[in-house]
Amino acid sequence: DYANRGWGGLTRSFYRERWKRFTDGVIAAVSEDKPFDEDKFHQDITQFEYNWTLQKDSFPIVSEEDPIQIADSLILKYDTYFTKAQ
Repeated sequence: DYANRGWGGLTRSFYRERWKRFTDGVIAAVSEDKPFDEDKFHQDITQFEYNWTLQKDSFPIVSEEDPIQIADSLILKYDTYFTKAQ
């Protein structure tokens, strides 16, 4: 997932689903006291990725949210971490 981009739904429709499948598999393995089946995971994720390339979904070319408002909320949320680090 190096350098992934949130372009038009890519994070939500692709990266989020990949990570969800991975974490669900790890959590299931731990709760069942079994080793994580990496081969099964790779087969599942490869099939998901292939199916994703066949989708005909369209993604918005304009942000659905106000980037200034999001930036302001992140500053409010994390400001104390930055001021403590200085």
